[in-house]
Formats: sequence, structure tokens, C-alpha cells
Amino acid sequence: MKTIKLFFLFFLILHLAKLNAEWLAMYPTTNSGYNKATIVTTDNAGNIYVTGQKQTSVGYPIYYTITTLKYSTGGVKLWEVSYNLPYGYAIPCAIKYFDVPNSETDLLYVTGGIIDLEDPNNDFRWNIITLSYTTDGDENWANKWSDHYQRNDNGYDIDCDISGNVYIAGESNGWYEDPYGIPHDFNFTVLKYSINGGNPEWIHQYSNGNDNAYGIKVRGNFVYATGKGHNGSNYDFRTMAFSLNGTYLWQSLFNNDGEDIAYDIATNFSGIYVTGSSYSGSTQKTATIKYNFDGIRQWMNNEFNGVNYTVQTFDRRVSIGNGPEQYTTDVFTTGYGINSSVKCGQTIRYTTTGGISWRRIFESNNPVSFCALEIDNNENIFVTGNELNGSSEPISGYTIKYEYTVGFALWTENLKGSYTQVDLRDIAIDINGDPIVIGKVTPSTPNNTFYITMKYNSTDGGGDYFVKDKDEIYSLSQNYPNPFNPSTQIKFSIPKSSFVTLKIYDILGREIKELLNEFKEAGNYNVTFDGSNLSSGMYFYKLIADDYTDIKRMTLIK
Repeated sequence: MKTIKLFFLFFLILHLAKLNAEWLAMYPTTNSGYNKATIVTTDNAGNIYVTGQKQTSVGYPIYYTITTLKYSTGGVKLWEVSYNLPYGYAIPCAIKYFDVPNSETDLLYVTGGIIDLEDPNNDFRWNIITLSYTTDGDENWANKWSDHYQRNDNGYDIDCDISGNVYIAGESNGWYEDPYGIPHDFNFTVLKYSINGGNPEWIHQYSNGNDNAYGIKVRGNFVYATGKGHNGSNYDFRTMAFSLNGTYLWQSLFNNDGEDIAYDIATNFSGIYVTGSSYSGSTQKTATIKYNFDGIRQWMNNEFNGVNYTVQTFDRRVSIGNGPEQYTTDVFTTGYGINSSVKCGQTIRYTTTGGISWRRIFESNNPVSFCALEIDNNENIFVTGNELNGSSEPISGYTIKYEYTVGFALWTENLKGSYTQVDLRDIAIDINGDPIVIGKVTPSTPNNTFYITMKYNSTDGGGDYFVKDKDEIYSLSQNYPNPFNPSTQIKFSIPKSSFVTLKIYDILGREIKELLNEFKEAGNYNVTFDGSNLSSGMYFYKLIADDYTDIKRMTLIK
């Protein structure tokens, strides 16, 4: 065992030396079969919580349980806790942190699906599993729920109200006739549990034939859930609203020409946003819809081919004259698009009326699909996902940071190395505004899979700790002064002789001026930009040197 641990440590250090990240953690630290991290969240103190599947058996049959880890903001593992499931299977799908008022210990909720083979009433049925932990790693309660006649029940998403009560969106399914001869299909299922003891307070199930709830959000005194609903021949977007005490309020359906499925939901001060995919004839298109709080559709956009998997909103304060501050809303989605018949990562920003502010696609040597999106307090957008092989299996992971105004890619990080497979699953933002990315990796040796958790630096993606000495790093500094009128200084450093371009762009992404386009020796440089002939506003400067690219914002005020 000692030899295995030493080999694993050498393997990990070797990969850290190649990885452009502030820190990386892999779990478990010994060869132990199939393990993967699926979801991540952070708390108000900057700690990180990662949940996934951990193999509990040796050899066959293979059993899995749900294992949750807590890391400090510096990447130190503080605790791990596994649900007691020695014989069975479990898939965690969603995680939620709850800040308990006036308490030193907060709560963590996890939901997903479970088969407990030690339960005499289980009969190989999937149950919705919901777990409550303290942020110290102690289990408060665990609740397995299943309709008596249902099979393949699963929780897909989770949220809390201001009191810490828990709401689950999922499915309950019975693909056979019950003892009374009544056929059962998938049900669009919404559950509420109390904060204390996890007692079920209410449940709503809806089915017109194979219906599923994939996303849920609690806002104020209302619960909103979305997913798919069968219409007799195909599927519609189904979005439903309930009061906190379980009163049904309304349902809105969206049907295009074929299979329409909503995968995620977001809310803000002005309404409800759902996103997914919709068929127009034989073409699968991204679809995003805004509803008001009465369930009336405000706009719909299905302009591009592909699928959206997640939606996020950002409420930005704006000042109108001398009056009080008001808000405007930016809406972002990510998933995949189709460019020249090839799947590519796709991120979209919508206008407040449902038009397209910008669309960015990311292409590699193979198809690419993004799976998660988060926004920091400065409205930088972080997306993560995978490059896929010919069998649509993930082989390499990508994380990209976009700025919000015109969608410039500020940095791109690729995780591959000598791993035979990389499968990134989720992303969160920590207290410092840095992205935390999780998933699984399969090293070439040893032949097992591991949780992987990485922290990137928000500024440039990489951190000095694992990358290079500071004297060997490319850098682009923030211009000074900023704001400026009419001129400002732009400093940058290159560690080796490189061909360098430095260009200025306006807020629409149009090139305004080329400051440099020449070969430069290694060193530090200071370039003056004069904006005398430009109007006031926001501009961007972009440096390219070899494979290094960076973009920063600056403001001209006259």
C-alpha cells in the first residue's frame, strides 16, 4: 500500500507541474476503482464542497455510494463523508449550501438517485435520495422517497427557501402496470422536505406520459420547476409554479414541432427563465424562454442549432439620471452549438427582450460540449465542458472565462496531460471570485478513475504556484491611469523572444487601433495609447504573444 501511495503522489506532482491551475486535488489517494465528482458548491467562508460517486466494493459486483468532500479555499481536504450504502448504487445530481442565520454551522443538502440492496422493500428500485449535512460533516438526516408502485425515481435539482426547507425536482417512474392494472409512466415530481428531520411536507406529481422535472428555483414565497411534459405524441417544455405550502398556481407549456425539453431554470427580479432544446422540423435548436411571475411568456429565442444545458442571470444596477438606481438583467446560457455540421461549445448572452447580444462558439480538433456556467460579481462568465471523441465520450476538459459586454474570451484552460480521459462536470465561484472546476480523470496508470477538483485564478486562469517561476510568465497589466483622458500606459512582459500584437477594440468588438505588430525580445514593455480622437466609453486592449493571449478593459472619460 505504501508503494501505491508513493506512486500516486509522484503521478499527482507530475501532473501539477504541467497544469496551469492554482491547485488541484484528486480523490481517493489510492487505487480504488471507479470514482467521479459530479457537483460542487461553495460557502460564505470560501470553503468548497464536492459530491460524487465513490466505489465501495472490490471486484464484482460493483457498488457505489455518495461521498462528499470539503476543501479549504487553499485546497486542503477538511473532511469526507459517505452515505452508508455498502450494497447498492447511488448517483448524486445536485447540491445546495444553506447559510443558517445566527449559527456558526451551516447546512449542506444533496439529492440524486439510489438503489439500496439491503432494503427488503427495495426490489432494485431507484429512490430519490436527499441528504442533509452540517458544514462540519455531520449527517442530520437522510430521506429515501419512492412512489409505492414506481421505479427509477431520481432527484435532479435542489433549492431552499429562506427557512432552510428543501425542494426537489425529479422524476418518479413505473414502466409496468400496478396491481390494479393501471399503467404508470414517468411523473414530473416536486417534493418539499422540512429543515428539521427531513420530513416530507408535500409532493406534486404530474404525468401525461413520461414527464420529468429537471430544474427548480425558489424565489420569495414561490417555487418554480421546469422540465418536459408529454403531449400525446411528443414533448413540451413544462414549467410549473407552486406556493411554499404546496398550492398549485399555474403551468405553462411550450411546443414547437417536435421534442422540446427544458433542462434548467433561473429567476430574477423581472421573471423566470428556462432553457433547453426545441426541434424545428428535423433540426434541434437551442431554446430559451422568459415568463413573468404569472406564467405568461414574455419572449422566446430558438435562433441557433444545438442544445442549452444551463441558464444564469445577472442583475446589474444602472443609474437613470438623478433618480434612484434601477436594475437591468443579463441572461446567459451554455451548451453546444453546430458549426459546419460539427458540435462546438456555445455560450450566448441575450438582451432584455430576448434578442442576441452575443454568441461565442469554441471549437477544437474534436466535437465540444459545455455543461456548466457561473457568473462572478463582476459579471465575468465562466463555462466548462469537454472535448468528445467519435463515440461522444469526454476525452479532454476546457474552462473559459468571457467578459460580459461583447464576449471576449479572456482566457482558456485545457486539462488533458497524460490522462486517458477527462470528464469535467460542474463549476462554482469561490469567495475570491476564482472558478472551481470538478469532474473525473482516468490516468493511463493506474487504471482507475478519480474525483478531480481544480481552482483556477480568475485573472489569468493559472497560478504561479504550479506553473512557472515568475520570471518565466507572460503578463499584461491593467492600464494606468484608468479611467484616462486622453492617454494611458499599457505594460506587459514576455519571458522569451516573441512576435507580439497589441490592439485596441471598441465595445462592439471592432478593431480601433493596432499599437504593436512586430517581433520583440524578452523583457518588460510600456506602450502609450492616445485616445484623443475617440469618444468616451469602454474599450479593450488585447495582447497576443506566441500562444499567450490576454484582454483587459479600460475606460476613456472626456
